[in-house]
Amino acid sequence: MVRQVATYLRQELGHLDVPVIIAGDFNSLSIKKKPDMIDKLIPEGGLDSGVYTLLSQGILHPDHADHPYTRQSCTPISMANSSHDAASLAKVPLTSSGLKLSSVHQLSHGWEPPLTTKTTTFAGCLDYIWLSHRASEPPAVPSSTDTMLLPEHVGPSSCDVTDHASSQHVQSHFKVLHTLELPYSMSRWKNVEVTGGGSSGVKVAAPVWIDPLTDIDFPAIPNQSFPSDHLAMGCELELIVPPQIQKLASSI
Repeated sequence: MVRQVATYLRQELGHLDVPVIIAGDFNSLSIKKKPDMIDKLIPEGGLDSGVYTLLSQGILHPDHADHPYTRQSCTPISMANSSHDAASLAKVPLTSSGLKLSSVHQLSHGWEPPLTTKTTTFAGCLDYIWLSHRASEPPAVPSSTDTMLLPEHVGPSSCDVTDHASSQHVQSHFKVLHTLELPYSMSRWKNVEVTGGGSSGVKVAAPVWIDPLTDIDFPAIPNQSFPSDHLAMGCELELIVPPQIQKLASSI
């Protein structure tokens, strides 16, 4: 019976995008603002993450700093097979194979959370919930350079997706109704130098970058209150039924 239903759906619908949700610890910031042992030099404005770029834009070009060919820690010759030289890798962009994704927080709030994990020496957002959208009309994905550029007052960390204008431009398989509120205050920000020199304590009206390690009042985890080293991410979604499915359902 299941096989017959599947065959009927293929005949009636043909190719149809399958809604996809991808969530987890991606061990990658959306954008890196402070130098570290891996990236000792950060360009002005920050270094876009290769992982975030690949998932949010669907492609990672060979000249990106996180592309395997460009990354210094990579050994291109060892990656090339016997029939191709290492230089050929520079011509191969990485893609998401046509899967178009939008981050739940970027979609509903316009930015990623300041942090989902924190130690005594590091804090940042490494966890994301990605939603697929219809390939027929890709959205204008916000640049990750806008991530962490927040106004001085942004309100609570959970809100209805309709509060953010970008949601009106994304043809997603889902509507974000609500995101799980994070356990730290997000109503006040301090000015932080791009070089990562720490908070100056000067409040400004213009959008500024915040250092999640020094400017977010939240302890290192895990601890007695938070047994995991990562905060929980969650959201309430509504599946947007494609017109083809609605038409088919009404005819049955």
